[in-house]
Amino acid sequence: MSPILTFDRTALVLSAGGEHVVAWHLGVLAGLAEHGVDARRARRVVGTSAGALVAARLAGGDALSAALPGPAWPARQRVVAIDALTGGRPHVDGALGSATNADLAAGAGVSRVLVLDANGPAADPLSRLWAAAFEQEVAALEARGIAVAAIRAGDEDRAAMGADPMDGASAAAAVEAGRLAAARWMARVAPRAVMM
Repeated sequence: MSPILTFDRTALVLSAGGEHVVAWHLGVLAGLAEHGVDARRARRVVGTSAGALVAARLAGGDALSAALPGPAWPARQRVVAIDALTGGRPHVDGALGSATNADLAAGAGVSRVLVLDANGPAADPLSRLWAAAFEQEVAALEARGIAVAAIRAGDEDRAAMGADPMDGASAAAAVEAGRLAAARWMARVAPRAVMM
């Protein structure tokens, strides 16, 4: 995976994971902004499950606002759902097989993809399934000549988010963990990357 990114031709991928992941994503985006990286400039935004909530805000122009776009969503936004008829509704959560669906970021002149993966490598069976899917998605993107970089949650990030993915009580800690994850990533990447 390559850390060299500019947002003029870069897609942003936001992973699934529940309410605490929304807070972590917002923290990462705020941390990137503090380092001069405006993710609103992403050429394409892909969000899966909880990541779709943040993607809607970001594609609407403001990652930190509570306003979601109306029924005419921006053309660059991709929300992942699996086409299935369930209870009369034609879609189910796109995280069924992948937390990121990063391969859907290709196209529209995208030459780089930045993935915010709040699940990161972990030992539980679902995380292992999602990690395997992520590796396949990265390989598919790289096979198309698309560079991929990722900010992935570690054990400290997951501890800050809390064990219950739907518990908003840990939101402040998750935002701070996301900010710190962005700062750590920028410290590793900034000397080698041109960020816009």
